[in-house]
Amino acid sequence: MYKRQTSPTASGCRKKTPPNATPTSAAGETALNAARAVSSSAYKKSSGSVKVLPNAEAASAMLKVDKLESDVVNGKMPAWFYWLESAVRLVAPIKRAGTNGGAPDVRPLGLGNSRRRASAKHIADFHKEDFAEILGQVQVAVGMKSGGQKLAFGVRAMTELNEHQGFVCAKVDKENAYNRVLRRRIMRTLVGLPLRFRKYARYRGMFYRPASPVVLAGSVAAFSSEEGGQQGDPGFCSDYSLTTHATAVAVDAELAAVGGFARFQVDDGTLYGPPDAVFKALRRYGVAVEADGENLRFDKCSA
Repeated sequence: MYKRQTSPTASGCRKKTPPNATPTSAAGETALNAARAVSSSAYKKSSGSVKVLPNAEAASAMLKVDKLESDVVNGKMPAWFYWLESAVRLVAPIKRAGTNGGAPDVRPLGLGNSRRRASAKHIADFHKEDFAEILGQVQVAVGMKSGGQKLAFGVRAMTELNEHQGFVCAKVDKENAYNRVLRRRIMRTLVGLPLRFRKYARYRGMFYRPASPVVLAGSVAAFSSEEGGQQGDPGFCSDYSLTTHATAVAVDAELAAVGGFARFQVDDGTLYGPPDAVFKALRRYGVAVEADGENLRFDKCSA
């Protein structure tokens, strides 16, 4: 069962929670700290007025929140709860305005609730170092501090070391990667994780099994969220990286054989090596990722 046994310190280290302390979820701890910050009291609106609650009563309420979140992340709630919990609100931010009266380029986003995000972030942070060991150096987005900066520095260093060999660096772009990856592939990956992750797999699987309701303009839409992850879900970064890890490792090994490499920051890839090897590896990688439901945007890939 997930229980919060430690709390992060300002230095990034962890300190033990006193034995008699009550474990709290991320959501419960945040709310409890907020309650303590308001002059040793919390308040709520009641019948149009403000009612002051003693700290003890606020703490008691947060313990109930903690109990609920503990049941949620340990898979103890009924199936209908996770169906509702996985619901998203659909918004479509405009990326670029349309030209000559045409439709604008939009990116549909499915946004979940903040309480779910708080608990998912806590669970993701709990496992990120373990996942970093599984993903190794190929994936820099999970459990690696300043992974993007390290990747940029590594590409620059390799370019300087091989400046006379004519190596190229190709950027990989995928079509709506978060939304396209198949949930059955995600579930297969979660089930195949080492035994110590069985609780994580059970918790995450609760949100990939149902066809999640989509709320559009205040009403439940006629379609549902059935594939991929959802924007604002802190756990999906790890799940996506784990699901697509095999293809990432394969293209890295192919390029490593000729002095190059492949690195990924979630779905954004960087392939480096001799031009012929890089372009051939890119084409093979584009075919390989189709098994996960993904498509490369060759029109947006660059070298």
